[in-house]
Amino acid sequence: FQKAYNNYIVTFENSQGIKQTMEEMIEIVTDVVEIDEKYCAENPSFFDTFLEIEFIGTNVTSPEIDIIETNVRAVYNGLRDKTCDLLFREIESVSLVLDSSTDTTFSILLLVEAQCRDCPIDTTIFENTNQRQLS
Repeated sequence: FQKAYNNYIVTFENSQGIKQTMEEMIEIVTDVVEIDEKYCAENPSFFDTFLEIEFIGTNVTSPEIDIIETNVRAVYNGLRDKTCDLLFREIESVSLVLDSSTDTTFSILLLVEAQCRDCPIDTTIFENTNQRQLS
């Protein structure tokens, strides 16, 4: 660290009261994350959008739809820590609006209620892919 960035290595006291430098305390660095502070609007804006999911197979049961609704929200929101979304989108709720089926497929239309910061009124959860990139 010191050689790469020419920064002073700070001395700390460990739990036994012994002074050590960061270089002495760290054995292996496994990950480095740069944090860049951004202004975030104090009050979120809310928006609704629709998400269609098509399955191959027969009809999905009501308990399975509940699981899908819960997991769409959980997965999307769980990926926020691994993305760069300058709108800070977050899904608040997911609910079934419509379902249809054929002999081989089953489709559901979900209403997604979400919030964001400083976003335009026509925002959707997957727009601006240049701002929301999975790592």
